[in-house]
Amino acid sequence: SLKQAKQMGELNTAFAKAIDAATAPQVDYRTVLRQYRKDMVKGSNDWGRPNRRLRAIGRRGPTNRRAAIRNIVGVIDVSGSVRDEQVAGFVSELTALAKQAENTLYIIWHTSRVLRVDEWRKGSPAPDWTRPGSGGTCHLEVFERIAMENWNPAVIACLTDLWTRLPKVAPRTPVLWVCPEASAPCPHFGRKLTSRV
Repeated sequence: SLKQAKQMGELNTAFAKAIDAATAPQVDYRTVLRQYRKDMVKGSNDWGRPNRRLRAIGRRGPTNRRAAIRNIVGVIDVSGSVRDEQVAGFVSELTALAKQAENTLYIIWHTSRVLRVDEWRKGSPAPDWTRPGSGGTCHLEVFERIAMENWNPAVIACLTDLWTRLPKVAPRTPVLWVCPEASAPCPHFGRKLTSRV
């Protein structure tokens, strides 16, 4: 009956979007982050540099080169809509991704403004995930800060409820929106994922 109402034009657009969002398959963000880790850290064959081990036994083959992922930016909304367990799990997943990629993880803690920026590298102590404050939510200053810095991120992962203001222009870097609830609004850029903790 939903399909018939859509075809007849009798379904309110906002209501149709809400139904589509509620019935869409939910993808857990951990799966997507692991895919980034798997896809972007895997090695590649370099035929320009012969494999020394194979050459030593009279064979020819490529050198196996590991392609490192670029830096990772994690954005955490500390306005109060995200539970501490979700923040801990999110930071843990980002840390695991950065550890395997051997690059830098930048974590931006924000409300309607940037409150703190943490930098983490492999071998450093685990990031402190205590909330630096609380308040409303706005991502405008966050994306301005990312554009201003020379972080060269491969992915921007944002933990938020998406009740926020977003920049009108999407960044060139892929953005993952990790939401505590599937009913969160749909952003006009990036990929919306769920946080199941």
